[in-house]
Amino acid sequence: MLPGNEINGGRKLKNGRLDIAMTVDLEEWHHGLKVPSGRSQVVEDTVWLLEAFVQEDVHATFFVLGDVAKKHPRLIRRISETGHEIAFHGAEHVFLSELTPEHFRQDLSEWLPRLEDITGKKVFGFRAPFFSVVPKTIWALEILAENGIEYDSSIYPGVNDRYGWMGAPQYPTRFRDSSLVLFPVPFL
Repeated sequence: MLPGNEINGGRKLKNGRLDIAMTVDLEEWHHGLKVPSGRSQVVEDTVWLLEAFVQEDVHATFFVLGDVAKKHPRLIRRISETGHEIAFHGAEHVFLSELTPEHFRQDLSEWLPRLEDITGKKVFGFRAPFFSVVPKTIWALEILAENGIEYDSSIYPGVNDRYGWMGAPQYPTRFRDSSLVLFPVPFL
């Protein structure tokens, strides 16, 4: 388990319900599958989702893949303008273990300013493709902290057929002595 201070979560709202975090990984259906891309549906599907969120008064964090932002900057701007947070999901949809720390650092230095230029807002968060922060890729958390990212949601504290980290934190915690807060995927 990572050292750090556990952070309390879940504020009660006036209606007695708990606050929850709604997130969307904004990527094409084929990203990470190593298959031909085929027809793009990301704009159409995201517009539908945005309309549903308006009807239900839902606000979310959209973890945006650089490849999608490059092809659809107006969509990213629209998401932001409708009150949703834009966070970074990597330049391409690959496991962190397929990148070197230098490559990851380079992706951050390119894409954080690009997303901020598109939205006019600071990017605070990151989620690795495939929730691929595991013990051998913990170097990514150090690089995120160095680059001013305030929170990360890249840890899946269980195991499935493609990713996961048994023994990882299951509740929000600080990463070492940094200001980076880790929000593991809720896992019951």
